[in-house]
Amino acid sequence: MFKDRPWNIVNSGLMVALHLAALAAFFMPFQKVYLLLFLGHYFWFGFGSSLYYHRCLTHRSFELAVPLHLFFLLGSLIGLGGDPIAWVAIHRYHHTHTDVPDDSHSPREGFWYAYLFWHMKMDMQQVEKWKSTTEDLKKFWFIRWAQGNGPTVVLHTSYALMIYYFFGAAGLLYGFYLPIALSYQFCWMLIASLCHLPNLGERRADTLDLSRNIWWLGPLSFGESFHNNHHEKPRRLRAGLSWYEMDMTAALIGFLEKIGLAKAVVR
Repeated sequence: MFKDRPWNIVNSGLMVALHLAALAAFFMPFQKVYLLLFLGHYFWFGFGSSLYYHRCLTHRSFELAVPLHLFFLLGSLIGLGGDPIAWVAIHRYHHTHTDVPDDSHSPREGFWYAYLFWHMKMDMQQVEKWKSTTEDLKKFWFIRWAQGNGPTVVLHTSYALMIYYFFGAAGLLYGFYLPIALSYQFCWMLIASLCHLPNLGERRADTLDLSRNIWWLGPLSFGESFHNNHHEKPRRLRAGLSWYEMDMTAALIGFLEKIGLAKAVVR
């Protein structure tokens, strides 16, 4: 159904340019400060995807203090997470049509489609229809403001120019574009593909979809790879349920709850 759509030029160009920039980093001279930049950005962008867009906005697993809403939203936009309402609409649709012909990114259409091509063929007119499920998000003025491509382009470009000014081209590639590309890979590209492949990983719950838990992806994906656990109870805060299922997102939310910056946690 979806794989026969024409290519989305904007999304396709973004994916190619981003990963070429990430690969170009390895041809540049390296300095230790770039590692600090890389780690800071990888955690900011990764938690923006896992903690904020996924568990906070999409599944409402907890409520977050407004300053942290703004902090994680800023990181998500700078890190090319894009329009939060569109992101939530796509993911909520995935949960109501998981691994059936209407699923926008199921490996039933092939591994490469679930891994990459679904995004490069995304029909934004269809996404606009899916946004009917996101009325709850429009109570936040900053979420309404972040719609469309404009805020992402302005914030990302301004921030990239600042990194370039202070750290040069090598710092920009190592410390900024490489963590964006890797957060894409580990927080959703590999999750949408590997974590729905039959005969890979394990299944704790007998869900009606193909979702799997892949323990070794857990630390890199902030806990997103315990996908079968998540599909069993999507609103449950924790995706990692066993001692060996490392879920950094759940751990951070638990800490924020203790200091009063998160509440109404769904357990």
